[in-house]
Amino acid sequence: MREYAKNDNQKSYDKNITIPAVIPIVLYNGKKVWDVPQRFRDIVNGNELFGNSIIDFEYSIFDVNNKYTKEDLIRNKNITSAIFLLDQKIDAEEFIERIKAIALFFANLTDKDRMVLKDWIGSTTEPKLAEVAKKILDSPH
Repeated sequence: MREYAKNDNQKSYDKNITIPAVIPIVLYNGKKVWDVPQRFRDIVNGNELFGNSIIDFEYSIFDVNNKYTKEDLIRNKNITSAIFLLDQKIDAEEFIERIKAIALFFANLTDKDRMVLKDWIGSTTEPKLAEVAKKILDSPH
């Protein structure tokens, strides 16, 4: 909060300081369906002892494998969908097929989006497979 206030040129004695919203989300790519409580209070041991004094919030869950089909993600054609498409539990052959689909159908991705996607592939994928994927994304369509 101090860093935000400093960068926003707010004074520490100002009683009207505001901060940006923080929205908790979980990106889940496991095989099982997510079945953990989504309300923070529900996972705190002895939460009933603290009444309304305990911090409480709910988080959104993005269950990549169980809530989105390949077709749903291709239809969205954005950087988030491209990453979700590649983050599902798939084998190397299907991964390459999905890279080809992204190269063909995600024409609206900006150069920055493509760079982010290639960086993500480079940091999450086996090096040889990542190289093939990057070449496909760089090739003219």
